Amino acid sequence: STTVAGSLLEACGGSSGTTGGGQTTNVVWQTENDTSGTYPAIVDTYNKTNKDNVHVTWHNGPSGTGDILTIYDNTLRARSGSIDVMSIDVVYPAEFAFNGWTTDLSSKWPASDRANYLQGPIKSCTYQGKVVAAPLRTDLGVLYYRKDIVSTAPKTYEEMTSMAKSHASKAKYGYVWQGSQYEGLVCDFSEVLHGYGGDVLDPTDPKKVIVNS
Repeated sequence: STTVAGSLLEACGGSSGTTGGGQTTNVVWQTENDTSGTYPAIVDTYNKTNKDNVHVTWHNGPSGTGDILTIYDNTLRARSGSIDVMSIDVVYPAEFAFNGWTTDLSSKWPASDRANYLQGPIKSCTYQGKVVAAPLRTDLGVLYYRKDIVSTAPKTYEEMTSMAKSHASKAKYGYVWQGSQYEGLVCDFSEVLHGYGGDVLDPTDPKKVIVNS
C-alpha cells in the first residue's frame, strides 16, 4: 500500500473466537501485502511476550490496493466475523466509520497516550469526534536519484524536469512516478498540491472544493 500519510491499524468491532475453554482469545489481523517480513515479526513477538492470553493470527493481503479494499468491503458488508483487526489506508477510516464498520476507541485509548502521536494521523483516525482507528505507520514522500547519473538532487520541479530530459538517454525513463489510474496517483498529486500550499477542500467549509480556485 502506498500512502501519503500512512496506513492505519483499525479495530472493526468483530468478535474474536476463543479456544482452550475460553482461556485464549484469538484475534485475526488482516493487512495489506507485506513482503518485508515486518508484520509477521511483530505478530510473532507479540504472541511470545503478551501476558493477556491473546493470540494473533496474521493474514497477508494481495499487493493491489484495490484488491485488499474489495476483501474488506465484501467481508464487512456480509457482517462476517472472520477479521477482527485490519490495516487500512489513511483515506478509509471516515468511510468505514460512516458505514458502521468501526468501533469507538475514544474511551479505550487514553488521550494522554494519543498525545504522543503525530496529530495529523490522529485526526485522520477521528470521525465525528470519535477515534475509530490508530496510526500504525506513517509514510513519507521521498525523491530518489541515481548518483551514477546525476551528482546532486534537483531542488525545484523545473530543475527536475530539465535533468530528467537531459539524462533520459542514460536510463529507460528520466523520471518514474505512480502515474497509473489508482490510489498512488492521488497520493502523488496530493504531495504536489499540498507542497505548494494548496488543498482539496476549504478548511473552513469542508463541503467546498477549492482545487483550481
